Amino acid sequence: MDKQNKIFLKTLILIQVFLGVMMIGMLSLLAHNIADNNDHTLHMLAVDDTKQSMKKIIDDIITRIDLKREDIQNNTEAIIEVTAVGLSGSNPAQSTAAISQALKQTPYAETIQLLYEDKNNHQSYLVKRSTGDYQKLTPAELSSLKSQPGILREIPVAGGLLTLLATQEQLDLLVQDQVRQELHQSGYPEDQYVWVNHVLNFDGGDRYAIRIIHPNLVNTEGTYLSTNTPDIKGNYPYSVELEGIKAKGEVFQSYYFINKSDKKITERLTYAKLYKPYNWVVATGTPMRDIFSYTELLEAQNMKAIRHTILVYIATLLLLSSFVTFMIVRIQLQYKKQVERFVKIETELDPLTHSFTRKAADTIFAEQFKAYQHTGVSPILYMADIDNFKCINDTYGHAAGDMVLKAMSAALLELVEPEGRLFRWGGEEFVICTWGDSTPTPAEFAQHVLSMVHSLVFEQDGKTFHITLSLGSSFFEPGDETYTDALNRADTALYQAKRNGKNQYQPYKNLEQ
Repeated sequence: MDKQNKIFLKTLILIQVFLGVMMIGMLSLLAHNIADNNDHTLHMLAVDDTKQSMKKIIDDIITRIDLKREDIQNNTEAIIEVTAVGLSGSNPAQSTAAISQALKQTPYAETIQLLYEDKNNHQSYLVKRSTGDYQKLTPAELSSLKSQPGILREIPVAGGLLTLLATQEQLDLLVQDQVRQELHQSGYPEDQYVWVNHVLNFDGGDRYAIRIIHPNLVNTEGTYLSTNTPDIKGNYPYSVELEGIKAKGEVFQSYYFINKSDKKITERLTYAKLYKPYNWVVATGTPMRDIFSYTELLEAQNMKAIRHTILVYIATLLLLSSFVTFMIVRIQLQYKKQVERFVKIETELDPLTHSFTRKAADTIFAEQFKAYQHTGVSPILYMADIDNFKCINDTYGHAAGDMVLKAMSAALLELVEPEGRLFRWGGEEFVICTWGDSTPTPAEFAQHVLSMVHSLVFEQDGKTFHITLSLGSSFFEPGDETYTDALNRADTALYQAKRNGKNQYQPYKNLEQ
């Protein structure tokens, strides 16, 4: 009997050892599978979040291009109409002189041409506003000018006809120049920027497009591009981009290039979208290494936690093998929540300014707008932009620019929290969201912000300097479809504050009056 017991015990021990070895092998394999799956999930989350961010950047730029086109069109029409009032029937020489003098002091005046048709001698002229001289025009030249798309206003005068003309081509050139200036002055991170290519031939090939804006490669602006140009690994990114644009109007892709800072081959994720009115391809990109910089830390923490848990499982499984499956499922769910929490923290807070990111704004503003639709109570949305921020970077360096962003954000956070929220909208642009009653008023709050920002003192290389801020504001309105309608109004008000001289506050409602 004892012999049988010993055999039984030995057999049981051998079975337990065998099961233990099998469990260890299975758990080790499972640990690697879990780690690989979590790593893949982290990478996918990071890439998806980056894609949404890049798409938002380009969509916002295209929205601002449309606003610039509308602004220039409306202002030019108003300038022409105001200039024409009161000149009907007057002396042509006096009229042309008065118009030329008035236009010299008027924004967008460079787009407006002045034509004079002398009915007495049947001769037409182009009046040079800089000198007042008359340049003769043939009937064909006059007809060609007046037939061009654009804004045209004819003014009858004594003995002839004056025509104020702004061609669509001139208006578009002015828009393009403003877009170029904005993109060159935008404060994006060093390895992220926006560039614009003008497609000349949608069939591709050599000289299919010309690069018109590239803040990081200014010396290449004006160069022609070819779909036959490969990247460093033999791919054809221009060809892929063109085919994607033709198929869907937008495209995500990745390509390889030699990084200027470290001379290493780097993969970059890009997003490009067609702006049809100009046949522009507006694009932005981010190095893959930057996208995965946050996930590497999470992967290491995740793997460390998995290894520790497996050791605990091995000891537990020798006693309670039936408990294994339950524990694996439970811990896996804990890992998933931990990963989601880490990703949420890293993506909702801007690492430089500790303000909320644009991604977080999507969720917060959507909830506020939904509440507004039920209650009718709207927060106040302020769009803020640091004045002349590019000059700070150019004069004192990007480290000084980061110092300014951090200090100003800290001051604003202290001012608006805990009731309000501060969002970094992009570069040097921020959104402030407050809920207020009658005290203080939006104007008083805005003045407090302007004074506080101007009171900040910065020192770099032994030199001190101050900064100023421009503000525009708006509310949710009954006709709004999404919260972005209010932000677009605040952005319009901000640009008006910039045009009015900067370092000031402009509510959108005053623009409608």
